[in-house]
Amino acid sequence: MSDEKRSKVLYIVIFTFLVFTLEIFIREPYTALSEWIQERLTFPYKCEIGDVFVWFKYEWKAVLFLFLYNVSNIYVSLSMIILDSLAIFINWTLKLIYVDPRPFWRNENLVPCTCATNYWSPSTSWLDAYLVSVVLFRWLINRYDKNWWKVFVHCLFWVPQSLEWWSRFSQNIHSLHQLTFGLAVGYIIQYVYYEIMEVDMNSVEQLKKLISSSALMLTIFLTSISWVFFNALHYYFFSGWETRKHMIHVIQRYCSTDIEYFLFDNESYQKTAMAFLFIWALAWILIEFRFVFEWNFESFAKYNMWD
Repeated sequence: MSDEKRSKVLYIVIFTFLVFTLEIFIREPYTALSEWIQERLTFPYKCEIGDVFVWFKYEWKAVLFLFLYNVSNIYVSLSMIILDSLAIFINWTLKLIYVDPRPFWRNENLVPCTCATNYWSPSTSWLDAYLVSVVLFRWLINRYDKNWWKVFVHCLFWVPQSLEWWSRFSQNIHSLHQLTFGLAVGYIIQYVYYEIMEVDMNSVEQLKKLISSSALMLTIFLTSISWVFFNALHYYFFSGWETRKHMIHVIQRYCSTDIEYFLFDNESYQKTAMAFLFIWALAWILIEFRFVFEWNFESFAKYNMWD
């Protein structure tokens, strides 16, 4: 390992330790500040404006993926799926550990703009918007050396995140603490991907190594096992009516609780199934390589890495 690589590993280890340690101490005061602001953040059409901004979390991401898939190389598209779906799986697994309530679960003075019945820290909203924007940013930033281009790409990077952040906060779905924590987790994940693993989305050699390695099958296997393990662990230790009575009382003012409690409490399990989007993305790369291109990497790369 080179000195530069060693320094990067040391940096992200220390940064990760500080993030998860400081989160413990700032959680309550930061959440209290957030609720104080949200109680006073009332204005006409607040929910409607938030609904427009949240477009960047769903429709925008789908449009962006289709755009990347059709005008970029397959490694860029695959990087978006990896960072989006695998990171969401990791983040939702963290949610099952933290079981942190949403603002309107804690504070009955806060009225949500939409129903939300799953845990929400770290925030997947900002993590997701940040990681998708990172892929777009890294793909575009060095294409041209003009100042106007740099400004344009930075706007593509920051504007969707800002609007996503505002929509979730103003609608009382997230606290400042949850949003900041989600951003920090997203930064850690992308740093490991690009700086520690040194992913170069334009490298044909890296793609060849990726799809020709047994590590790909091992990754698929370990991800599947992890999904089962962490969901089972949470269900065993955290499910239980007595510990959630107040939460259910508050939530049922805005959300239906007709379904059984154990399903209601663990809606978050469904979110961790994003792991299978990541798994199938890798699997279909292998299927295409095997059955369409018959293990011929030159043809595979010519078709998929033309960007």
